[in-house]
Amino acid sequence: FTHGTVTLIDTDGSRRPLTVTAAGPGGFHLGTAGYYGWNDWVYGQWVGDLKVEGSHVTDCDKPEKARELHQLRDLLVRIDDPVGGGTGLGNA
Repeated sequence: FTHGTVTLIDTDGSRRPLTVTAAGPGGFHLGTAGYYGWNDWVYGQWVGDLKVEGSHVTDCDKPEKARELHQLRDLLVRIDDPVGGGTGLGNA
């Protein structure tokens, strides 16, 4: 995802377009955080008083790697509202 427009339609039929743009080139693949399991553990599993580790996964844009990561990804996005003049951040 790089950008797009979401159009909200009110009950009276009026439309309000919102522009959504990726805030940067990357995102966070939730599979590596244990969602649906990752490297023999799952999110929320007790692993002791303190366990600090990390994973660096390359080629996440390849279909086979996306399947391994469960294809779940959080992406920080910027949302612009030209009608109301507001700007904010969200998660896609």
